[in-house]
Amino acid sequence: MPASSNLVATLLAASVCYVVAIVVDTMWLVLGGVIFKTLNGEAVLKRIRVGFALTLIVLVLYGLFVV
Repeated sequence: MPASSNLVATLLAASVCYVVAIVVDTMWLVLGGVIFKTLNGEAVLKRIRVGFALTLIVLVLYGLFVV
């Protein structure tokens, strides 16, 4: 039954994506907590936020005008 195999393939792909998302999101949260505890000075955190913002702006401009 082809319809059954399509359903099984879709459910398998969705399950794999769900598990990967859980693992990656958990690692992201843990790493964020470790970084926050390590760099807990307000001046350091502000520099990090500004650095990330500038990096985002550069990447968006690169995507708009170069790629």
